[in-house]
Amino acid sequence: MPLSSRKSWRVLIILGTTSDFESNEDIWLEMGFSKNPYNFRPLRVSPDDRELFVGRPTEREQFRIQVVGPDGGIVLVQGPIGVGKTSFVNAMQYSKWNPDGRKRNKSSPGYLPSFETIELKEDVDLSDFMLSVLSNCIYSFEKIHGEVSQDDPDLSAGKELVASTVKAGLGGFNISILGTGGGVERNDVVTQPARIPLQTIMNVMDKWFDAVVSKYHYKAILVPINNLDVISENGLLGFLNSARDTLLSRHHVWWILIGGPDLSTTLETKARRVSEMVTGMSMNLEPMSLSEINSAIEARIRKFRTTKDASPPIPQKVVDLLYKVSNGEIRYIFRRLTNIVYQFKLTFQSEKQIPLDVAIKSLKLLAQAELDRLNLTSKEEDLLRGAANLVTFRIRDFKEFGYSSAQGFQQVVTRMTQRELLTKARKSRKEVLYSATGDVNLVYGKSLPQ
Repeated sequence: MPLSSRKSWRVLIILGTTSDFESNEDIWLEMGFSKNPYNFRPLRVSPDDRELFVGRPTEREQFRIQVVGPDGGIVLVQGPIGVGKTSFVNAMQYSKWNPDGRKRNKSSPGYLPSFETIELKEDVDLSDFMLSVLSNCIYSFEKIHGEVSQDDPDLSAGKELVASTVKAGLGGFNISILGTGGGVERNDVVTQPARIPLQTIMNVMDKWFDAVVSKYHYKAILVPINNLDVISENGLLGFLNSARDTLLSRHHVWWILIGGPDLSTTLETKARRVSEMVTGMSMNLEPMSLSEINSAIEARIRKFRTTKDASPPIPQKVVDLLYKVSNGEIRYIFRRLTNIVYQFKLTFQSEKQIPLDVAIKSLKLLAQAELDRLNLTSKEEDLLRGAANLVTFRIRDFKEFGYSSAQGFQQVVTRMTQRELLTKARKSRKEVLYSATGDVNLVYGKSLPQ
C-alpha cells in the first residue's frame, strides 16, 4: 500500500490498537532494534537501565550528598507528572547500592535498594503500610541474596510475619508464597486492615533492618514511597501526620517521598512538623531540556540497535513537536513515539522510516481518540480549549473561562488535573499555576502544524 493512501491510513489509525505489540519485540527487531528505544516505563534498579539515565547532574549530586549515613531520614523528590521522578530515584538507588563496588571492596558498603516502590493509597492503615514496606524490603533483599536461612532468627522472623499475615487472610496483601521455601514476592501495597499490632510490626522490622545492616554490610535501606501526587491532599497530610514519628524512629531507613511540584510547599504550610524532619532541601525535578531528551533517545538507539545502520524510525521534528506540546514530559513523549510506530506498522509492515506528515497526523488522531474516550462535556472542552492557548493560568482567572465563581472553576480544574488533562505547572505559597497537557495541546492548540 503506498504511503500516499491517506484515507486507508486514517481508517486504520482509528480502528487499530497497540495491544498486539506491547509484549512483542518482533516489530522492533524488524526495524533494527532488540528492544523498544522509546519504552516509556520508568527505569528500573538495574545496571542496564542505569546506563540509560542521562542528565540532571545537579539533582544527582544533591541526592548523593543528602542520602548519606546509617541513621536514615526523609528526603523529598518532587516534580510535575511524567517528568521522570521514578526513573531518577531508581537510577540513584542503583548508584547508592553500588553492587560492583561492593564486590570489589567489601569494606565499602552500599545501600540496600528497593526494586519496587511503595504506592501510597487513600486512607491506608499505618500497620498495613509498614507490613507492605517490610514485604517490599524482603523481596528486594532476597532478589539479591536469595532466601534467608531459618538459622537467622531476625531475618526469618520478618519473613514469617509477612507470610503469616497472608496465610491468615489478614490485610490486603497481593503476595505470593513461592515454592516450598516460602519466598516472598511483593506486588502491591496493603489496602485492608491488618490485625497485627503496630508495635509488634515495628519490633520485627527494626530487628530485620539491624540484621541486614550488620550481617550483610549495608549502610542503610532505601524505601521510595510513590503516588504522593495522586492521592488527595487530605489523604497525604493525614498519612504523614500519623506516620511522622513511626517513620523517623526507624534506624537505618531512608524514606524517599516522591510527589508533585508542590509537595514541599504543602508540607511547609500544612504539615510543619513533618517538614522540619526532612533532610536537606527537596530535589526539584524540572522538565528535561530538549537536548537531554534527545540524548536519552540516542542512548537507547545505541544500546538497542542490532545493525549499524539502524536509525530512529521517527523524524526529529516529531520529537520537537511532542516536547513543545507536553512541556517536556518525557513519559508522554516516549509513549506517543511508541504509539506512532505501532500504528504505522499496522498499515505499512515493510517500512522502517515514518514520514513526517504521517507521524503528525497519527499524533493528532491518537490525541483526539484519547479525548473522545473521556466523554467530555462541552463546558469541559471549552476549558481545555482555553488552557491550550495559554502558557499557564490560575484559579483566579475563572472569569476568563466563563465561570461565575472561583470555587466552581476549581472543582472542574481539579477534575481535569486528576484525569491528567491539566497539570500543576508550579506552586508558590499563595497560588497554583496550571497548564494543558500534551493531548489537549495537540487537539486544541492553534499554533501546531496541520
